[in-house]
Amino acid sequence: MFVISDDQGWPHAGAYGSEWVNTPAFDGLAEDGVLFNNAFVSAPSSAPSRFSILTGRHFYQNQEGGLHGGYMPYKYPVLTDILSESGYHVGYTGKGCGPFFTNKEHGYTHDVMGKKYNKIKMKEKVPVHSFGELDYTANFESFLKDRKDGQPFMFTFSCWEPHRPYFDNSGKENGKEPEDVDLPAFLPDIDVVRNEVNDYGFEIDYYDRHLGNIIQILKDKGLYDNTLIVVTSDNGMPFPNAKMHCYEYGTHVPFLICWKDRIQPSKAVDELISVPEIASLFLQAAGTDVPVSFMETTLPGIVGLDDFESKAPNDYVVFGKEKHNAARENNMGYPIRSIRTEDFLLVKNYEPDRWPAGDPPCYKDLNWGTHETSIMYELNHQTDKEVAPYFKLHTQKRPEIELYNIKKDPYCLNNLVFKKRYSKKVNEMLRTLEEKLRKDGDPRILGDGECFDSAPSSFTNPGDYETDKPIFREFPKKGKSVKGMRTFDHSNDSIEAVGLRTPRLYTEIKSRDPFILADEKTKTYYMYCNGNKMHPEDTLKHIRLYTSKNLVHWKDNGPCFVAPDVFGGKNGYWAPDVYKYKGKYYMFVTFSDKPKMRRGTSILVSKSPEGPFVPLVNAPITPTDMEALDGSLYVDDDKQPWMLFCRWAYPCAEII
Repeated sequence: MFVISDDQGWPHAGAYGSEWVNTPAFDGLAEDGVLFNNAFVSAPSSAPSRFSILTGRHFYQNQEGGLHGGYMPYKYPVLTDILSESGYHVGYTGKGCGPFFTNKEHGYTHDVMGKKYNKIKMKEKVPVHSFGELDYTANFESFLKDRKDGQPFMFTFSCWEPHRPYFDNSGKENGKEPEDVDLPAFLPDIDVVRNEVNDYGFEIDYYDRHLGNIIQILKDKGLYDNTLIVVTSDNGMPFPNAKMHCYEYGTHVPFLICWKDRIQPSKAVDELISVPEIASLFLQAAGTDVPVSFMETTLPGIVGLDDFESKAPNDYVVFGKEKHNAARENNMGYPIRSIRTEDFLLVKNYEPDRWPAGDPPCYKDLNWGTHETSIMYELNHQTDKEVAPYFKLHTQKRPEIELYNIKKDPYCLNNLVFKKRYSKKVNEMLRTLEEKLRKDGDPRILGDGECFDSAPSSFTNPGDYETDKPIFREFPKKGKSVKGMRTFDHSNDSIEAVGLRTPRLYTEIKSRDPFILADEKTKTYYMYCNGNKMHPEDTLKHIRLYTSKNLVHWKDNGPCFVAPDVFGGKNGYWAPDVYKYKGKYYMFVTFSDKPKMRRGTSILVSKSPEGPFVPLVNAPITPTDMEALDGSLYVDDDKQPWMLFCRWAYPCAEII
């Protein structure tokens, strides 16, 4: 089960010590599992953050999928589709993976969260501004009814809360007092702000009640202990200098993992983690191979899943942003890349001459509409004494590099970059950040950043707050790229998709007479194929190995046998049958050396099903005066091993 709230920032849950929010369901899961103090999304914006989680990649690796309002390129495999193909019942209730628009030529045409369960609405009026007033609990029950007996499932509870808009004073009207709010220091401490943050807190309370209902259903049905549950958010709180920004309150999110049958409850952990790491965790838990395109995960090692693959803890995490709202002329973005260590946050603004909150006077990355009460108040009172310093903080142009000591300055108010004693720290972090981005192939650092700026978007030219007349002189049409700028290349999408999708779907592997060995010890299927059928450009004469956990997705392990020069067979490799016999693995493989030699079967041996296999002899075992192929091992009741093979004499054949 994947639980993701919409715009809930860290540390706004009771388990983190926030007393002004009421989150008993989250807190209970934290007691039963592992609470993470340092979890960070890849982007502080819902669409690119959500797609990065499902693809197990950073937002900047997903081309148009790294933009709010872009589209999801189909070449990037997603967690949910892989599980569905593996037999899982997959669905969600609430908000899907978006907002994105549908690009039928290069993008996914379905919501990659899975099958939507949003039909059931609340019977009574709810005190939150929920989109459609969904009954999340009842929709989860509907999902379970559609599940076949014993079928594994992945359900995503993707609530809309605490996303704007809010009903004004809904928090106070439901028993929450604005004066109890723990207001971050980057917001002005005035009534309108306290009230709206209090409303935000009430929507967290509301979401948590549904989370509690869903968890109780799992317990009542006996599913709780054996369900891997991850709870987090897509980005920080929806207020200035938080959501849409790469400061601490924009990317730092609540995060926990609970799996009663496998993970021992633990105190909160401080390791730095990137939220997209969960994609690999989910697939490993399902016994499904992980695509090579997914980032490696540190999570199994942190929570004690010793039989999972896990890399060493992170020394840092990276995140960033390209564009959120339609906030600048010609739909330009505000590109940022950041690196966060245990103590410091470095922010690199790639276009410091642009306005971070959007072009004045509307500042559409600060405030999208009049329903955003406190932010609209800030715009209308920007010269007031109590508001002016914060308005300047939220909207002024920023230097190219920013550095903050998070331990001392979690609100990111004191930029240390111009202090000489921090110059070494700046250079070290900047070098590490750029090395990571280059390794990941980030177009922004490789000189292709304009492809993000030019990318098509679902947004149109926005209107001003009073007349609703279009703000910008130049703006691309919906779904169209910016004219005169380079765009992402999709000419090789089909080829790239196969490489990224490794492990491949079984339907993508082209091989004649493959053989599958099921190994009980490793719980793995080993498929041996004629390597040159899949790789005709490869001059090596070899047998290729693929491995799988579910017979659906196959990982290419490369050659497990490469013929030595002295080997009798020069071509025609096929039918590589493999058997375990007396602790070793024997491969019976057919080959020939036409016209010098007829087809024959030889025997190779290895200590492991993964190889490497070596010939017992460098010639056929079968008689050389006949066409002999498709050798197999048979052990009789007296434990005598035999080779059975086919004597080919066209148009007839016989087994010998």
